[in-house]
Amino acid sequence: MITTTRRVAYDSLSILRTIRLMVTVAGWVLVGLGIFGFLWAQRREFYRRNGAGLLIFANFRQAVLFRVTQLALRAACVLVIGGGMSACMFGNGFDAPSPSIDSTPRTEPTRP
Repeated sequence: MITTTRRVAYDSLSILRTIRLMVTVAGWVLVGLGIFGFLWAQRREFYRRNGAGLLIFANFRQAVLFRVTQLALRAACVLVIGGGMSACMFGNGFDAPSPSIDSTPRTEPTRP
């Protein structure tokens, strides 16, 4: 029995659609990770508090490191969420329009 392989020709439009779908999915994953990180930072701060609602530290160094870590973590989460939203916008086609045949101006013949 002779088997032959089929060659499938992919046009550039289907490849572009696949890439945009992958970028959109990656964007939603980044947004989810950013939200998870932001909630995790809030959880860390919540469990650091005592019954009176005060943050408790053994020494000044731990207090400063905790604040710096929380600030850096929240800033990173905002950047990740922003990058994910940008990727979603690009994947959904909100990028700059590309020139097409229909966008070229048509010149009408002038009458003498």
